[in-house]
Amino acid sequence: MTGRRWVLAAAGGWIILSAPALAMTGALLLNAPLSVREAGMGQVSVGSTDVLRTWSNPALLAGQSTRGAVQMTGGSLFGGDLDGLGVGAGWLVNQSWAVGALAVTYTSRMAEVNANGDEIGTSLDRGLTAGGVVAAWRGSWLRAGVLVKGVSDNLAGDRATTGAADVGATGRWGEVGVAVAARNLGPGLRPAQGDVEAQMLPAEARLGLAYRLMRLRALVGAEYVQPFDFGYRAGLGAEWWYMNRLGLRAGAQRNQDGRFQVSAGFSVVYGRVSLDYAAVTNVIGLNHRMSFSYGFGRSAAEMAVAPPAPEATPQPAPAPAVTPAIRINVAVSELTPQGVSASDAAVIADMVRNDLVSKPAFNVVEKANMDKVLAEQAFQQTGCTSAECAVKLGKLLNVKLMVVGSFGKLMDAYVLSLRAVDVETGRIVFSDQAQQLSSQREVATAVRAMVEKFANTVR
Repeated sequence: MTGRRWVLAAAGGWIILSAPALAMTGALLLNAPLSVREAGMGQVSVGSTDVLRTWSNPALLAGQSTRGAVQMTGGSLFGGDLDGLGVGAGWLVNQSWAVGALAVTYTSRMAEVNANGDEIGTSLDRGLTAGGVVAAWRGSWLRAGVLVKGVSDNLAGDRATTGAADVGATGRWGEVGVAVAARNLGPGLRPAQGDVEAQMLPAEARLGLAYRLMRLRALVGAEYVQPFDFGYRAGLGAEWWYMNRLGLRAGAQRNQDGRFQVSAGFSVVYGRVSLDYAAVTNVIGLNHRMSFSYGFGRSAAEMAVAPPAPEATPQPAPAPAVTPAIRINVAVSELTPQGVSASDAAVIADMVRNDLVSKPAFNVVEKANMDKVLAEQAFQQTGCTSAECAVKLGKLLNVKLMVVGSFGKLMDAYVLSLRAVDVETGRIVFSDQAQQLSSQREVATAVRAMVEKFANTVR
């Protein structure tokens, strides 16, 4: 390829590239975001999660809300002269680990020119393909991940390949989230031809900061990117959700060459299916990106429930335990789902019942018996969160205390709210709420803490 030059057709002019520049140009596409949501927020990845955001920070894979998730994205860049396609999949192995795979390909057509810059009537295709596997770990407030990938750059049959790795971590304290990552760490693209010098990958370091406005159902974030060669990039973005069904986002970014671009996009969510769109300005025109994602399997909330213990060999009955002379009759209503499925809310209600059973101060009405009584009375318990409704429900079940509440999701965080009402007086004797629950473990911990606090309050 030495001595030959090609031009990338572009609206309003031509971009002439030599062979070494072509190799680097292909590698630079590794820094383009795969996530449409990220692109619509000014390329800010911190603060939210979807499978393709893992391309910018592998720790983000641990934040998915369903056991499995798949996502596909496609679009045209630079006025349609460059087409891109990306796919990703993630799987929650357990409450602490997630694994996944990502792949992306870009294709473009270039016209060959002579030394004067005139087209000579021939053209060639250019392609960049990259993909790899990712593993992520998550704890109560910290997540970490690593992505190992291969990269192949093909120009008119001349191929250059290499391997690389990305590492990242995210943390959250209250409503503030922070993320760091180092990307494209590895040797340069090494062509098959021995006379062509290897081109370094566009390695970079990223630092992001996000803040959630829970009451407004909004998120604002900023991200700084420091490439290892020259310049810097910086982005600022925000998104707002309406009942977890419609998301709107916008952002702005400063590129390495000092130019600014703006972006906007939206998401439409139906059940576990999501359609995302983003438009990003550039010097040529608009980049249009769309993605489709689907979550499947158990939700993160359902995975928080411990599996039933295996049946043990019958043992002689132990001596009766000393219990309070008077137990309090209590029942737990179905929790109202807010942005989650009814089955997710039902799982959390079962967790509350199970923890209450372990407290010697309570007699807990079994769910099967409760459903039978309410079915006979044609009483609809879903949506029963007010004290007045709790009193009516408690009288039907003949209990002293009625526990009601809600379980919901705001963007990527779960919110659990519980209240206990004295059926005789209608007075709320206990009320508590847990926010910013990001994992199955945090949900289960919050349930146990609330039940313990409730038991101590009414003792």
